[in-house]
Amino acid sequence: TVAGIVGSSYGILQLFSSTLVGCWSDVVGRRSSLLACILLSALGYLLLGAATNVFLFVLARVPAGLYFLMWFQRRNGRL
Repeated sequence: TVAGIVGSSYGILQLFSSTLVGCWSDVVGRRSSLLACILLSALGYLLLGAATNVFLFVLARVPAGLYFLMWFQRRNGRL
């Protein structure tokens, strides 16, 4: 169903992006990667607020799913 797709998209994107964003943060540094992840997560949440249909809602979950987990893990020193 649509609710299952919306709910699982966030976790699936975190699963696949954690390695890529982690390697990227090794290259550019911790501070720059944290700033980028926070800004891109904020963009995703702004898009979520402006979504008018289900497709835009799922599309807006992409930046939030990609970057929020990496911000959280970096902030807590887990990576």
